[in-house]
Amino acid sequence: MAGDSRLLTSDRFLLADDCFLLPAPRRFDAGSRLPERRFQLPLGHGSDSGKGDRTRRAQIGEILRRVSVISVNVLLEPVERDDPRVFDLYADFVREADGPLVYDREGAGIDLDEEIAKGPPGDLAPPNGVFLLALADGEPAGLGGVRHLDTDVAEVKSMYVAPAYRGTGLGRRILARLDGIAEQHGCRAVRLDTSDYLTPAVGLYRSAGYREVPAYNENPKADLWFERVLRPGDRQA
Repeated sequence: MAGDSRLLTSDRFLLADDCFLLPAPRRFDAGSRLPERRFQLPLGHGSDSGKGDRTRRAQIGEILRRVSVISVNVLLEPVERDDPRVFDLYADFVREADGPLVYDREGAGIDLDEEIAKGPPGDLAPPNGVFLLALADGEPAGLGGVRHLDTDVAEVKSMYVAPAYRGTGLGRRILARLDGIAEQHGCRAVRLDTSDYLTPAVGLYRSAGYREVPAYNENPKADLWFERVLRPGDRQA
C-alpha cells in the first residue's frame, strides 16, 4: 500500500443547512496537528463607514438567526474491516443497500443479518485493498473501500455516508480518495456495481466521471455497473 495505512486525510469544513464549504484537501501524517483557520467578516473602514457597518451587521444578524453553522473536522482513516467503529455504519449500509432486495428482486437470496455479520469484503485490506472510515469530529460518518489494487482495474466497494452528512460532499470526497489510491497503485481504471434504486449514489458516481458499462460480474444484487478511466490515454476495455 506504499504507506497508505499510515496516512490520514483531514479537512475542516462548515455545515450551514444546505451550504457546504470545503477547502482543498490536505494530507497529514498520523498525529499531526491540524492547522487553525480564522475567518473574519469584512466590515467598513474609516469614519464614513458607520452606516454601512450597521447595515452589514444587521444583514449578518438576520443570516445567523436563520442558519445554524457548525464547524466540523473530517478524517479519512484507513482501518481494518473489523474495527469496532465500522460495525454500526456497515449495518446501516447493508439495510439501506440490500433491504429492498429481500422483497423486490428474485434470486438475490439476501439475508440481512447474515450480510451484516459477514462485515465488509475481506479483500479490502493491505496489500491489495484499502478500507476507509470517515470521522467527523471523531464520530463515524462514512465508509468506502477499494480492492484489486494489484490489477489493471480496481473496484470500489461498500460506499456509504450516514444520513446526517449527506449533501455535504463527504461521499464525493471518499470516492475521490479511493480513486486516488487506485491511481497511485498504477490502476488504469476503477469499477463499481450498484442498484438503480440507490438514486443519490448513482448520481454521485455519474457526476464524479463514472460511465455506465456492461455487467463485469454476476452480482445478483446489482443492476448497474460503472467504470471511471484514470488514465485517459488508455481506454482499453
